[in-house]
Amino acid sequence: MVSSMTAFASRSFTLPQEAAVLRWDIKSVNQRYFEASIKLPDAFQTLEYHFRDQLRGKMNRGKIFCQLQYEEDVTGRSQLEIDVSQLDALTETCAFVANRLKNVDPMFLIAPISPLDILKWPQIIKGANQDLAAIHQEIIKAFSETIQSFIQARLREGSDLKGFIEQRLKAIEVILKKIRERLPNIMSRYREKLMERMLDLKVAIDSNRLEQEMIFIAQKMDVAEELDRLDTHLQAVKTLLETGGVIGRHLDFLSQELNREANTLASKSVDALLTQETVELKVLIEQIREQVQNIE
Repeated sequence: MVSSMTAFASRSFTLPQEAAVLRWDIKSVNQRYFEASIKLPDAFQTLEYHFRDQLRGKMNRGKIFCQLQYEEDVTGRSQLEIDVSQLDALTETCAFVANRLKNVDPMFLIAPISPLDILKWPQIIKGANQDLAAIHQEIIKAFSETIQSFIQARLREGSDLKGFIEQRLKAIEVILKKIRERLPNIMSRYREKLMERMLDLKVAIDSNRLEQEMIFIAQKMDVAEELDRLDTHLQAVKTLLETGGVIGRHLDFLSQELNREANTLASKSVDALLTQETVELKVLIEQIREQVQNIE
């Protein structure tokens, strides 16, 4: 299946035994290579490498942002034990900062510190009864479930991208068919215009010279190879879309090749309608190029 590099997933989990709620937010943006940014509360920093390895095993490209929010409902506990040393250190630091700010500006007003804000500070409330190993397992489990939601979101967006690209491929095939049907008439009309100009200029028409000139023009206007290569690249894009997997770089390369052939086709055009068709062709190819940047 086709996977997008842009997606978002968020899951919240309740831990009744710990009177806590945790939430994972995972999002990703386009990037040529894999890169993970993981933000964890201080108490769970040791788990970062586990999460990074898990991401690397499931994704190949994109910049991934993961954030864990862990909140304990301290008001729901029957007994709270305060770490007095931590509390004293925090209050002394707050007093020091308040005094420093007053020295800088006597008119600076210091808002009173709420006791609830103090209680929310890490390590103020002792967690002697907490089973950190169990909490870690719950966080790891929650991460795995959120990752699955995230992967599904990437696949859904990838499916939309696939449909978008397939629509453009069909439109390109229609244009190529029109060009092929128009090519035989272009030479005959070009020949007629050339003869009309020669007659207007009252120039004697040399049949042999005219035929040589038409052969030269026909060789210069020959776009059969470009059309065949466009067909080949289109088929390769279709095959990749059906195969799925990590195909973003391959699709990017093929879209560049499609654009190169379209440019050559436009440079050989001597017909206004053909030029118009090649412009539309280039627009469609550019739309494909923009979207394949999102594919893993």
